[in-house]
Amino acid sequence: MTSVFAFQITADFVFRGLVEGMIYGLIGLGIVLVHRATGIINFAQSQFGAFATLLMLVLTLKYDIPYGVGLVVALVTGAALGTVTELLVVRRLFTQPRLLLFVATLGVSQVILFLMFQLPEVDSVEPLKAPIEGRWEVLGLNVRGDQLMVLIVVPIVMIILTWMLQR
Repeated sequence: MTSVFAFQITADFVFRGLVEGMIYGLIGLGIVLVHRATGIINFAQSQFGAFATLLMLVLTLKYDIPYGVGLVVALVTGAALGTVTELLVVRRLFTQPRLLLFVATLGVSQVILFLMFQLPEVDSVEPLKAPIEGRWEVLGLNVRGDQLMVLIVVPIVMIILTWMLQR
């Protein structure tokens, strides 16, 4: 344990920061990927994932849909939102001034946020059951199943995306 500005920094704290940083890095990679593909910054991009995640939570916790099915529905929904936004907004406004396109993607973000509020509320307070569950002590660190998933999935996705961008 180390003390920095009167805060106690533990190895578990640093590990959690690494895992969360990997998630933010993946989000950043998605933004860069969209920017490189279209030349714009899509401000609605985060809402695609947020809506899909909330839909997955509603399906799995409220309607007892299996995790795998909810994950597939979430991925398809996020991709569909991105595709619809690309076809209906970005392509139509691509030749317009960039400020108009930025404002349009902000508007799409607000529409998706409105749609999120239309989803049914989840009454359950139980945590979502991840494919990998449990807790382990590895090198003095407490590792949860969801953190282990991030440590496995994020590098694989980054390697695949890097490979695809270089081809």
